[in-house]
Amino acid sequence: MKLHVLSGDSLLEPFRELDLEGEVAVFRECLADGPLDSPDLDRFFSLRSGFLASADDEGFYESSVRPEIERIFDSPEGAEIFLWFEHELFCQVNLWFLLHNLVDRDELWFVGPPTEPRETRFHGWAPLGSEELAVCFENRLQIKKEDREMGSELWEAFAARDSEMLLELGARESGLFRFLPEVSQAAAEIESRPRQAVAKLIGEGSESFGDTFRAFCEIERVYGFGDLQVKRIWDSLTGLN
Repeated sequence: MKLHVLSGDSLLEPFRELDLEGEVAVFRECLADGPLDSPDLDRFFSLRSGFLASADDEGFYESSVRPEIERIFDSPEGAEIFLWFEHELFCQVNLWFLLHNLVDRDELWFVGPPTEPRETRFHGWAPLGSEELAVCFENRLQIKKEDREMGSELWEAFAARDSEMLLELGARESGLFRFLPEVSQAAAEIESRPRQAVAKLIGEGSESFGDTFRAFCEIERVYGFGDLQVKRIWDSLTGLN
């Protein structure tokens, strides 16, 4: 069995143009945002469902988010699993979570966007056409045991908001996590840095959320935040929440 795990619905249509063998699961979580500390997966899913309920249609998590994740974890031993994830923190946290739960699987592969030129390293899948996605798949990396274990450690540190451990892990060498130093730095500062960036933009005269969101994405592209994450910060700073 082959299973392609896509980092979001936006990748689904261009991925289908590749006509690759295998089944598809879409990872629709946003684990860079909200509570994570829960002792088992059932409680974890319940915690996340409650957090995302205000942002999603009622029942969406149980119908479209949790089942896709469970399909990944329930895939048979020996299945080849291809993890299609971007390099910025938003996607990397989701990848860390998967590696934590798949740490004993041998047939894992990472498929990511191009790492060069460096200035586009956090631009993700959006600029790529089907031919470029095919090249990304050809350049896939098998995820070695040490990388699975590092991903698991990164997840545990992030879930616990252990900034010291995140920075320590970020200083290690890794062939898989290509931009780990700056991503782990962003992870260690996630409770303060995004808020400070939005506050600075507001202080400099950014009056609309749209303008603030676009500016934030430029100056803090390493976070990979969507509008929901930045809007939550914006609302708290402007008294709307």
